[in-house]
Amino acid sequence: MTTAVAVAVIALPIAVSTVKTAAPQTGRVPVVTSVEQQPYSLQHVHEYARQVLPLVEQAAGRKLKDLPSILVVTRREYVDEMVQPVQSRSNSKADSGPSSRRPDPKQYEPLANYIFGAYDPKDNEIYLLPENFKPRLMTAGVPERFHAQILKMVVAHELTHALQRQETSSKARISGRRSHGQYFAQRAMIEGHATFVMNQVARKLGIEEAISQFEKTLAVGLTISTDPKDEAANEEYRPELRSAYLDGEKFIRWHYEHGGNDRVWEIFRNPPTDKSMILRPETYVPAARAGRSR
Repeated sequence: MTTAVAVAVIALPIAVSTVKTAAPQTGRVPVVTSVEQQPYSLQHVHEYARQVLPLVEQAAGRKLKDLPSILVVTRREYVDEMVQPVQSRSNSKADSGPSSRRPDPKQYEPLANYIFGAYDPKDNEIYLLPENFKPRLMTAGVPERFHAQILKMVVAHELTHALQRQETSSKARISGRRSHGQYFAQRAMIEGHATFVMNQVARKLGIEEAISQFEKTLAVGLTISTDPKDEAANEEYRPELRSAYLDGEKFIRWHYEHGGNDRVWEIFRNPPTDKSMILRPETYVPAARAGRSR
């Protein structure tokens, strides 16, 4: 990554570094950027993280102890960051000869051209891609007055993923999926919870109207493949992605209303196993109990 400017969110001085900066022990969420010309400045992200973090903690009922770094990056830098760890693992294998698989950056490019943000649980880092905000929001028909509000919401969403990492092993569970139904259910749990918390933060900030505007952006223009032959797969994937966020949020909200945050975190320890449990929250059965009943 190119030269970065690191700014800790609370009462820490500006520092210049040529590498990504680790979270300082004395402050809260640090922000790192190499992006100089973006729709939203480093100062905006600095302020938004400071503002939403306590609201995320309040909404989720947990305090974030292991604070992530926030990296404001370009699309190219995001792809490079995603490929580099895979490349490092591949290089460490004994059979790292010409036949070894190497990651193709092109597989990450459709996502890099689409996402507002992403959380990397391995390194406990949040990536924000501000250059995607304006084109994607404009494509979805979101008025410009909501753009900065949605950026705040995205920061809250990704901070919730950091809390999930801290409190559960959900990311490990989803990577060990055995069926499409189980994968969807667990993804909907994870994204639905982050959306539920994000929406509560928006209400606390008095920007509730931005919730419906954010929902307009879900899956708009998303491609999982740039090959024209794969357009059918793209069309099939988009509504499923929307469902993971929106139906997942309804699933989490139902359980929150019937047992509060303790019940929600218990679900993370015993994830749903099928899409039907997401669409009908009252049918949820913890995985452990479902296994015993077979």
